[in-house]
Amino acid sequence: MHQYLIPIYNTVTSAICGAVVAYLVATIKNIKQRKNDEDTELKHDLSMVKQGMQIMLRGQLYKWHDELRDKDNITVEEFREVDEIHTVYKSLGGNHTGDELYAELKQKGKVMKR
Repeated sequence: MHQYLIPIYNTVTSAICGAVVAYLVATIKNIKQRKNDEDTELKHDLSMVKQGMQIMLRGQLYKWHDELRDKDNITVEEFREVDEIHTVYKSLGGNHTGDELYAELKQKGKVMKR
C-alpha cells in the first residue's frame, strides 16, 4: 500500500467499526426495551385476569350465600362447591368479604348428605 493511503484506510476502517458497534449497541438496547415492555404488558394482563377471576368468584360466593343462607339444610355438595370457590378466591388475594360470606355459611352447621 502507498504511504498516503494508510491513514485514509485507518480512518475509514475506524469509522466503519464505530458505526457497526454503535448500531449493535442501539439494537441491543432496543431489544432489551421491547422485552421490558412485553414483560410489563404481560404482568399487567395477568393482573387484569386475576382481578377478573376475583370478581367472578366473589360473585359466585354472593350467589351461593344468597341461595343457601335461608335453607334449612346445606348439602355436602353445595358446601363443597362454596368451599372450593372460597379457597381459590382466597388464594387469588380476595378480600375479607368472601371470608365473611364463607364463615356465615360454615357456621350454619346444617351440612347434610343428600
